[in-house]
Amino acid sequence: MRTLIPVENSDTLAAVQGFLRQLLEAGIVDSLLVPMETPHGAVTPALVADPTLLEEANPLAPVMGVNTARLAGRVSVREPRERVGVVLRPCELRALVELVKLQQASMDDLVTIGVDCLGTYDVPVYAAMKEGSNDDEAESVGLKAYLATAQTGNLTPRGEHTFRDACEMCEKPHAQAADVTFELFGADLTGGVPVSLPDDMAETLDLEVVEADGRRKGVIDDVVEARTKVRDERFADMRERLD
Repeated sequence: MRTLIPVENSDTLAAVQGFLRQLLEAGIVDSLLVPMETPHGAVTPALVADPTLLEEANPLAPVMGVNTARLAGRVSVREPRERVGVVLRPCELRALVELVKLQQASMDDLVTIGVDCLGTYDVPVYAAMKEGSNDDEAESVGLKAYLATAQTGNLTPRGEHTFRDACEMCEKPHAQAADVTFELFGADLTGGVPVSLPDDMAETLDLEVVEADGRRKGVIDDVVEARTKVRDERFADMRERLD
């Protein structure tokens, strides 16, 4: 089913943190592997079992230091096993599937939580942006400004900094085939965060059905078209240089 997680005071991140906290408190998962902000401002995945620690969780941050699929794979095959919720971007979800094929991961005790990806910066670039000395740089890395691009699909980074090359050419930026999905594309994230999840999980969390407004697919199509164009231009440039 599909529901809408309410957002108060335009604080989208707090709403996402609250939903993840519900998963732990309701016993749907025993722990969460989720990107966490460190005291120094870095964002790195960590395994969290204490709901109060999720105040530092930030799965929406536009940075990707490691592919969390590798960590999820290790967690999924260790003994004794817990029921672990793993928060993953679309590319990490795809990587996890490949690790399962190689018998380096197991889906048996994982709850996959997919998050649409609006694009990520390299770690040094993200750190430099956060420490930028002028207001324009600080605003360009602001989470609200970044999330606002989800509604229209206009994902072009602001300022002189650019997304990682892989993100600029990514043709599958939307989360697919996850147990739980944060559907960011096409949504006004200042008012609510659309989430799709299994019926039994929604019943446990006492969530109501909210019908989709149909904007998600159109925005995704526009994003894929734009990124495919970038990919083709990059490949054409590479062929020209090789020739």
